[in-house]
Amino acid sequence: MFQKKLKCRHNIITFIKQIKTMQDFTFIKDTQSRNLVINGYHAVSRCESWNFLKNFKPNNNEGFMFTDHPKVYEIGHMMESCPHPPGHSGCSFAWTMRQLESIAKDGYQNYKNSWIAREEQREVQQRRIRLAQEVANRSISVPEIPPVLNENLQTFPEIPQE
Repeated sequence: MFQKKLKCRHNIITFIKQIKTMQDFTFIKDTQSRNLVINGYHAVSRCESWNFLKNFKPNNNEGFMFTDHPKVYEIGHMMESCPHPPGHSGCSFAWTMRQLESIAKDGYQNYKNSWIAREEQREVQQRRIRLAQEVANRSISVPEIPPVLNENLQTFPEIPQE
């Protein structure tokens, strides 16, 4: 009985620590992407794997999608056991792990700042594309050739032939 209470107390303390360390990801506007990062953030925190991610580098040509490191498997299984598991594809798992790796290596605030900067660049690019499309879609009227030029083409001096 005492061990059950101790384990329950440990789980509650762990949960409170996770809530205290949980970051705000509302700056990620795309709901799907935000949910993937939040789920992964919970999983890495629950596995206590932030130091692992900070120092881990997958083998060349493997990345997170193909690595067989047990800690990566543990994080993946934890993602599926968290509330609202995303049901990752290999690609979404690898993308999520790269986001978490960035948080682990650069810190949350740097991750947030770089995400926001990339989003602002994307918005500027999208505005430029929309503007270019609007300009391209406008019917630009070419002024008509003045009647004098149409009536008598002989009024222009001939260009000497060499």
